[in-house]
Amino acid sequence: KSKQAQDNYEASLAVVQTQVLAKHSRMKQQFKEWEQNFFAEHNYNEPTLDDIRNDRRGHDFYKTLRLCKHHLQHWNITLHQ
Repeated sequence: KSKQAQDNYEASLAVVQTQVLAKHSRMKQQFKEWEQNFFAEHNYNEPTLDDIRNDRRGHDFYKTLRLCKHHLQHWNITLHQ
């Protein structure tokens, strides 16, 4: 109920939200690069969800993007695609 505690919470949350947005942006770019490499290395076939799951790096990007999106949606932060 403390105004100071509420202000501290909101300031801390804003920092975390900014970090999640930045992480999402970086992961989105890295995942796009991974997809382009996959495309070039696999006879110009786009990766399926199974391909992503079977590639550790691709899967890590995918999981991180999903987690970032989940948090951003929870905070009602709209992503412009």
